[in-house]
Amino acid sequence: MAGSTVQSKQSFVTSSGASSQSVTLTSTTAGNGIWSVGHDGTGINKAMTCADNVNGSYSTQLESVNDSGNGNTIREWAKESIIGGTTVVTVSFPAADTFSGMYASEEAGVTVVDGHSGNTQNVVNGGAISSGAATNANTAYMRALSVQDSSTAGTPTAGAGFTNDANFASGFWNNGANSARAESKASVAAGSNSAAFTNGLGSTQTFNTVMIMWDEASAGGVTVLPPAGALTLSGQVPTVTATANQFVLPPAGSLSLTGFVPTVSVSGNQTVQVPAGSLTLAAQIPTVIASANQVVAPPAGSLSLTGLVPSVALSDNQLVATPAGSLSLTGLAPTVVTTQNQFISLPAGSLSLTGLSPTVIGAVVPPVITGSTPAGRPRRRYYVEVDGVRFDVVNSEQARQILERAKTLAREAAEQSAKILERTHRYTTETIAPVKMDAPRVTASPELRLPLKSVRRSINKIYREKSVIVELRMWLELEQRLMEDEDEAMLLLN
Repeated sequence: MAGSTVQSKQSFVTSSGASSQSVTLTSTTAGNGIWSVGHDGTGINKAMTCADNVNGSYSTQLESVNDSGNGNTIREWAKESIIGGTTVVTVSFPAADTFSGMYASEEAGVTVVDGHSGNTQNVVNGGAISSGAATNANTAYMRALSVQDSSTAGTPTAGAGFTNDANFASGFWNNGANSARAESKASVAAGSNSAAFTNGLGSTQTFNTVMIMWDEASAGGVTVLPPAGALTLSGQVPTVTATANQFVLPPAGSLSLTGFVPTVSVSGNQTVQVPAGSLTLAAQIPTVIASANQVVAPPAGSLSLTGLVPSVALSDNQLVATPAGSLSLTGLAPTVVTTQNQFISLPAGSLSLTGLSPTVIGAVVPPVITGSTPAGRPRRRYYVEVDGVRFDVVNSEQARQILERAKTLAREAAEQSAKILERTHRYTTETIAPVKMDAPRVTASPELRLPLKSVRRSINKIYREKSVIVELRMWLELEQRLMEDEDEAMLLLN
């Protein structure tokens, strides 16, 4: 599968003292990669760093290009196999420059970085601009960025065989003193390779260029490598995807599985059936995932399960029912995970569990009054309240679990509040008011003696930090919008 650029964003400022620049890559896909480039226009060896709000730090830069003739530093970073979701990529600067810019892009169809290079050079009119060579071990997707850093002459052009970034057809960072262009090239053969641009600006200029190559060879497919001896596959066997009311019937003798066996996922009212003798399951047994109101029922005698038994996941009001005598479970018993207010009911005699008994994990367990205390009064109900939502608990341990969950979800809730606030102020044209997002109020029964001050401090800190980030993003968006309005006004005057 050839690599491709899903989306790309850029940002820059020309005022001194800027400490960071950020861009938002929306709805990124888990497993893709992110490439980021930073530019500092106040000197060489500037200590720029890169990170994002989802994947964390990008660690040490891949390349650092130092343009001593014009006083510029260019650095590039990469984040492999990202988590996914809306991602804010930030490049931090030493806070003393008169020009700071950044560029970030999401790359699909790639796995790991397979080579990179950087170069600064003076190029005559019509001459070739090169990133310098690097060696890739596998077929690669190449990305490159070159910035003209010496005059107001303009932007370099993409090299032969390279594709210009369609999001920035006229380049970017076009502030008069710097002009940049990004390009790509898919299916670059393994070997020594470099990115190429062309100087068509009419005179000799200085160009600073960075390049990265992403491995395409192992993207777009999955290789399953079980431990030696755990899985035996004979011949090329089919991949079967069932959607509804289907029978999966491999021909007799076409597939032999020993050791670890398949994971079977059913979506609705399906039967997974294999002819007698065509499939042998031994050792670890299948994991069966049921979505709603399904019965997983193998015919009597058609399946023998020994060793570790299945994990059954319930989503809501489901009954896992096996016919009497059709399933024998020995050894470790099932792990049953419930989400909310569910009853796990087994018909008498239909399921026999020996060995360790089931583990039941519940997210929210309502308290139950089981009887009277020696004094003749019902047991005391305790509570935890988060942002006006009350949770009844039996003891301090359940209360602590709810507080830990509240701290975990606070960052996601703060991000949602930030998005709403940004949409509300999106069309502001004059100024941005100081942003202060209120953290949720957390209370609990005093008798539980919970560390509420520590929980509140943690949640308040998350909301304070998010308020600062949101206000910065809103200022940057406003500044960019005002500059665009100014450009439109100039065009009208001309």
